[in-house]
Amino acid sequence: MRYSYLLLFFLFACKENIYNPMPYGYLRLDLPEATYQMYDTVQKPYRFAFSSSAKIIDKPSKKAVLQDIYYPNFQASVYLTYHKVENEAELEKLTEHAYKLVYDHASQAKSIVQEPIDVPAHKVYGILYLLKGSVASYMQFYVTDSNKNFMRGALYFNAHTQWDSLQPVVKFLEKDTKKMLETLEWR
Repeated sequence: MRYSYLLLFFLFACKENIYNPMPYGYLRLDLPEATYQMYDTVQKPYRFAFSSSAKIIDKPSKKAVLQDIYYPNFQASVYLTYHKVENEAELEKLTEHAYKLVYDHASQAKSIVQEPIDVPAHKVYGILYLLKGSVASYMQFYVTDSNKNFMRGALYFNAHTQWDSLQPVVKFLEKDTKKMLETLEWR
């Protein structure tokens, strides 16, 4: 009897481990083809090209023109704020405020990359900020004609997820935003 326990022990003790860990799952995203349409309405003091997969939503405001470029497939929005600038001091104040809003994320950001925006043909100048890490907004920008127009934008997602999981979408939206800024024209 004692030998049968020993025999059973050796049979089961020498068995190879059959546990196989499952690989990490990754978010599957089907990014749409990049096609653009013009946003050109007489009621707004600007026009630009934006993604055909997005919708523009007007928001009521008395102080500024507020709009969202909403991407329903990604549950993401680029919030746009436009101000008519009255003088140089107001332009400086708006620029400093845009800078502050970006660097409020500095404590959580792994990095903040600044890309200049320079489209002299349309008098569009500014900075595109790309933020990496656990931040609320992965991309922000401001543009101006250095005279009477100022626009600020920020990308936000309606879901909390890891930065690295969103990178394909952020890159896609970065490309769309750059297209918008390249085609932006003031009225």
